[in-house]
Amino acid sequence: MQTDCAFIGDVVESVCANVPASRVGVRISPYAAYNNTRDPDPDGTTAAVSGILDEAGVAYLHLADTNAWLASRICRDSLRR
Repeated sequence: MQTDCAFIGDVVESVCANVPASRVGVRISPYAAYNNTRDPDPDGTTAAVSGILDEAGVAYLHLADTNAWLASRICRDSLRR
């Protein structure tokens, strides 16, 4: 998870160096269950990524429940807070 979060942090930092953070949005699908992309700790990853984006001042976080495309909704209650 640290590597993934470091990568997201680096990308956000680079983007925000060229575009105001108030104009930056990020989309993540923490509970995606297709293409072998399952995260062993999606709640922890979502919290870590949210913290990175909050610290950077990113304007928008889109949490996508892409499993609905497969007629299966598994979006956790933790995302609805």
